[in-house]
Amino acid sequence: MNTVKNKANVLRTALFALIGSASLAAQTFSGHYEIINDNSGIVCEVNGASTSNGGAIDQYVANNGSNQHWAITQISTGEYEIQNVNSGLVLEVPGSSTSSGTNCDQSSYTGGTNQLWRIASLGSGLYSIANVNSGLLLEVRGQSSADAALVDQYSPNGGANQKWFLLPTGNPTGTVSPSSGGSGVAASTFHGFNWAVQGDNFQDNFLYLSGLASGNSYATAESTTGVVVGAFQSATATALRVPINPATAIGTWWATYKGVIDKATSMGVKVIVCNWSGSTDGNGTVPDAASFYMMWDTVVNAYNGNGNVYFEIFNEPYGYTAANWLSVVQTWLARYPTVPHGRVFVGGTGYCQNIPNVGSSSITSGCLFSCHDYGFFNSSQDTDAWFYSNLSGQVGSYASRTVLTEFGAEMTTGLNYQGGDQSSNSISSVIGFCDFCHNNTMGSVYWPGERIGDTYSMYTLNGTTSMTLNNSGGLELVQYGWGASTGGN
Repeated sequence: MNTVKNKANVLRTALFALIGSASLAAQTFSGHYEIINDNSGIVCEVNGASTSNGGAIDQYVANNGSNQHWAITQISTGEYEIQNVNSGLVLEVPGSSTSSGTNCDQSSYTGGTNQLWRIASLGSGLYSIANVNSGLLLEVRGQSSADAALVDQYSPNGGANQKWFLLPTGNPTGTVSPSSGGSGVAASTFHGFNWAVQGDNFQDNFLYLSGLASGNSYATAESTTGVVVGAFQSATATALRVPINPATAIGTWWATYKGVIDKATSMGVKVIVCNWSGSTDGNGTVPDAASFYMMWDTVVNAYNGNGNVYFEIFNEPYGYTAANWLSVVQTWLARYPTVPHGRVFVGGTGYCQNIPNVGSSSITSGCLFSCHDYGFFNSSQDTDAWFYSNLSGQVGSYASRTVLTEFGAEMTTGLNYQGGDQSSNSISSVIGFCDFCHNNTMGSVYWPGERIGDTYSMYTLNGTTSMTLNNSGGLELVQYGWGASTGGN
């Protein structure tokens, strides 16, 4: 673990050199910043966007709200006022308390030392923020990684919850250009499963894939991945799709989460790392550019050199027009010029559909495409021919560059996927999708291979030691979609 942590610190040093500026390194601040906790990977904010004196300070997933933006101004050498952009009030320790555990709040500026802060570089792009009056450090109480956890002051203890990134708001400037480890392979070679978070991947905080939990080590993540991916490989899978979000990549869970990607790729599996937005963001757009790119800087720096890792920019960009989504894609590609386009997945518009909307643009030249289709998208339909035709329309002429990265239906309820349509929306949709992929040599990644409590899950993870197949007929159909000669309907 020490080796993993040291590597993470080296990466953060390189990352901050790219996303920061010379003025940050010299500890002179100008403009607006997000104050991101090293432990949780989420931001310091004024709770509820309060504009009142005494408004509480907590942490929350980044959403580009002005209550999460801070103007940092030097008052005297080494001492700073930290003013909330939304309220115009300043970060302080109320009552000039010198006690550990005192909650911080915001108030009108008086010039008192309880409203001034010393910001000191800790290296690796991290800072401590100490109250001038008390000498105690700004921290997230109890090392919490949860939304709405309070921010207080406490005596120094070396905890990651007492360390902060100071990240300029908005899109970063410059490029991130780690060496590439390969140009990618054909979309048709992606035969795989999604490994998902219990509940869903739309989470604000750390992403605990089903079977993983808080406190797990890198070694535990590796061993659990060996069980999950081993079962998938036994079914002839060649690909795994996993989620990423800013909290996971920026916070301390990243050192463990990397065990999933490292183990899967060491087993020869192609890993699609895809960004999901948080549970509190429901509009299908990137909620916060600063943390979004800090996340991707971390992931790209870690894995551009690994040719088995693929980068899916954003899951289901349904909040964008085609033009606006392509603008996001163009900005992403320009930020990472050494990432081969053949290792970048671009979702179709809407819920990762309408592939011609992105495929016809020169911006996505050489990229792969991600498509989603489910029976419940068209719940009144119950023939495989209809779903075959529907997927054909979604993909257009881009089947050779497209992977059906999400499709699925009930696998734990006893449905017979080898008995024809049976006037079933669920069965007919999976038959139609797999037939289309088979006939058009198109890659597909079933949703999900493993997710606790999901009736669609193809497998059930037994503790962390074995996997049980839930529906053999359903698996045979998925394998037919991957090109097997039997199992189709």
